Amino acid sequence: MALSITANPDTETSAYNPVIWTITSSTSSSVRVISDVYIDGTKRASIDKDPRFGTINTFDFDIQSVCQDYLTENLETITTTELIDADKSEVKVYLKIYDVTESGGVLTTAWEEDGTGIPDLTSGYSWAINTALQHEETQDLDAFSVETSDKRFLTHSPKTLSVKRTETIQLNFLSTGTKRGRLKGYDSSDVLQSSTTTTSFLPSDKIGIYTIDARLIATNIDYFIVTLEDTGAVTLSEEIRFNFDESCNDNALRLKWVNPLGGIDAYTFNAERREELRFTSTTYERVIEQGYAVKDRGDTILKTIGKDSIEIFSKALTKVELVWLSQIGLSNNVWIDEGSNVFVPVIVTSRKVKTLNSSNKIFQANFKLIKANERITQKG
Repeated sequence: MALSITANPDTETSAYNPVIWTITSSTSSSVRVISDVYIDGTKRASIDKDPRFGTINTFDFDIQSVCQDYLTENLETITTTELIDADKSEVKVYLKIYDVTESGGVLTTAWEEDGTGIPDLTSGYSWAINTALQHEETQDLDAFSVETSDKRFLTHSPKTLSVKRTETIQLNFLSTGTKRGRLKGYDSSDVLQSSTTTTSFLPSDKIGIYTIDARLIATNIDYFIVTLEDTGAVTLSEEIRFNFDESCNDNALRLKWVNPLGGIDAYTFNAERREELRFTSTTYERVIEQGYAVKDRGDTILKTIGKDSIEIFSKALTKVELVWLSQIGLSNNVWIDEGSNVFVPVIVTSRKVKTLNSSNKIFQANFKLIKANERITQKG
């Protein structure tokens, strides 16, 4: 066979970083290679490539843009504590690869536009995850996928967080085997009061979600620790601790957002909060007939656009917390969690998260938001 695959993406790979297959030809007659890209079993794109610059027989296929078109997020309606699939946050991908050869100025290939051609080569499967690894990060997902006791959830959050008893939590994770979620509850004296597990769960593909409904946790619990484990009770993840926040604050506003790793993070802003309605109107001049009434108008509103604007402030935070919350400004999907699984989409219009000043160690996070949907108004 003239073609061979000499480089593959990782089995679990970030869809917002290169997702590359490298194809090498053993003959000089190969002048181009065509790849059909299959997403979850369906052909979604065809890509043709000339040889890599400086070579005559090496062809690179980076399909990250195709994968991104079929990825979104799993924002869950949470009513219980369980493990479930994150089906929207991953896609299963592979290539059907076709050689294009030249002989006497004639090009020949088995590729067919409708996908019925017989491929010269078929790649193995990879799962593209809705993650975006930064330049400073390790460029693989091993820290999240390797099944050890320090395996990370798909979040950059601190390992100790606060939660109110009326709130919900979701933690995304990578997994290849059957898992259970374990929740250990402790009282104010650090004495273990309860230890419960979810039903055993095997993800359909590679990502699961640990949903936690804090409303279901007993009132004698002051904080709880969550982990993942196998069916033999061997811990296979890091620990994340949640301290119950019992304070009452009418200004509190909880945001949920898609983090760079594709999971859903949440934080309750409980310092200052400001709200206002911003509106603009377009008018035209209506003709007033003879014999008009006092209530008849000339200048008439054609359309009014109304937007709800909110400004929120956090309490004083550590640098780790500030760096984490700064991701809200980078997220394209942010919601206000109004409780009872009601999520209002918002656009972050202004971000101010100072993460370092060597002469001042205390900072707040400050965000300005506009609700993503305008007020619905009547015509004049």
